[in-house]
Amino acid sequence: MPLGDVQQADDPALASNASFEYTPAGFWVRAVALVIDSFILALCSLAIILALMGDLPPYLFTESGYNNLMVLLTVAYHTAFIAACATTGGKRQFRLAVLRTDGSRVGAGRALARSILTGLSATLLGLGYLMVAFRKDKRALHDLICDTVVIRRRGPGT
Repeated sequence: MPLGDVQQADDPALASNASFEYTPAGFWVRAVALVIDSFILALCSLAIILALMGDLPPYLFTESGYNNLMVLLTVAYHTAFIAACATTGGKRQFRLAVLRTDGSRVGAGRALARSILTGLSATLLGLGYLMVAFRKDKRALHDLICDTVVIRRRGPGT
């Protein structure tokens, strides 16, 4: 299904109504969703550290140990939720979903690649994310590489 301003969702897992319409999600809504996801991940890492406090190696209490834990949790979180639900906790708050550009679901391998390549978008001074603000199709660098798009689902009658 080619990308346009408004599209029909034909994936029953994304909508209970076959005439469900959606539009590509913009920069700011995606940014706020990312902040929410970051908060969720910070709480998860804190819970893991507190739950395993006595059993954790001293390495995890260093800055690089914590950073590595956060990278692992972030990749696992985004991969699992995008592959299983087509959304994350932050994206769900704004009715956003990640799809292939043909409208199909994102598989586990592509979700993993997208999660890893999100780091590339951030590493390039955030320019990979900033592309969303200037592209008509609202795709970031990692979306272009992985053939995905973040869409905003609309409910019936909106």
